[in-house]
Amino acid sequence: IDQMSPLSRFAPSPLGGDAPGGLAEPVPRVHWPRAAPVLKGARGFTLVELMVTLTILVMLLMIAVPAVLRAIQNARTSTLVHRLPQDVAWARNQSATTPALYRITLGSGCQWKIELADLSGATPSWTTNAQTQARSITTTEAASAYPGASCALSGASSQTIDFDSRGQISNGTAPQVTITSANGQTWVMQVLLSGFVLLNAKTSS
Repeated sequence: IDQMSPLSRFAPSPLGGDAPGGLAEPVPRVHWPRAAPVLKGARGFTLVELMVTLTILVMLLMIAVPAVLRAIQNARTSTLVHRLPQDVAWARNQSATTPALYRITLGSGCQWKIELADLSGATPSWTTNAQTQARSITTTEAASAYPGASCALSGASSQTIDFDSRGQISNGTAPQVTITSANGQTWVMQVLLSGFVLLNAKTSS
């Protein structure tokens, strides 16, 4: 058994350590704080990507806008198509239910005028009032409310429909009316001698 003096335990170690018995003390591990992860910022659009996106939007608008305009024009012209039979029916009903006789004059440019007969004189004269004016439409009003629409009559360009006290056509005028929208869609209506107006089933409604 190796005899060691009590002080030999504290003698310097040949390895240079300070541990008893010549063993060097372990070097403590240094724990450095980890750096926080660097977050990548949101990448913006490049000029090429922006140009491609704008090109696609322009192409979509070029496709959608004409279709929307056609739908708006057809809707406006459809309103005109339904207004004519309503005004003709109103004049017919007034002749059948009131002492006065009515007539409607159809002209070019999608215009028509409703008048009532003044029977106070020796010969009847035709006049208008607030009701007939509200049911009539001038060329200027038609061009403003229904732009691009056109109307054509079978036969003469201007025709007058007279109603008798039964609401039937008394002068035998029963034209066919063709209304065309700005994009070419057509509606064909036939005025009957009974005073009714029929929309051709083969055309748009």
